[in-house]
Amino acid sequence: MKYLLSTFILLISINCYAGLFNDNGACVGNENLLGSSRITTQGEFQVLLYNHSGHTSVRGEVLRTSMSYDFSVTTNIIAGVTPIGVMGSAGVADGGLVWVTFNGRAQVLLEDGQASTRSYWIGPSATVNGRAVTAAAEPTQPTFSTVEHDQEIGHCIETVSSGTDKLFWAMIHFR
Repeated sequence: MKYLLSTFILLISINCYAGLFNDNGACVGNENLLGSSRITTQGEFQVLLYNHSGHTSVRGEVLRTSMSYDFSVTTNIIAGVTPIGVMGSAGVADGGLVWVTFNGRAQVLLEDGQASTRSYWIGPSATVNGRAVTAAAEPTQPTFSTVEHDQEIGHCIETVSSGTDKLFWAMIHFR
């Protein structure tokens, strides 16, 4: 955790995701993303990226990086092994800037009909893009694989009953 915090503080101090500087030490590149990291009062570690999900942003959706656009995210694919965060913004049109929560406490969107239980393991849905499922225990040996390890999103800190479009609070940490 201390290394993650150090990295985050470095990102805040640099405020330049392009990683390019002119001769005067000023950040150059994608100026729309300058100053694009924060820690919310809810404890969400967030970065500002473009929504290229093909739809208006939905808070709590599980995300992966876009394969088509720079500095962008899209919804994680079914059982995807490359989740990088959850959507922190709601109602932002496709192509707009959104806050992406990549660590800390966050609201996560459950697959419809699923419930969350305190301390349960969280992973991506095997049936719906961008949704999460929970399990009583994280996968372990002998069945635990690199794929399952890479799918881990975090752990539930709130019990929520099943329903439609349900959000629950979690401590997230992506692999």
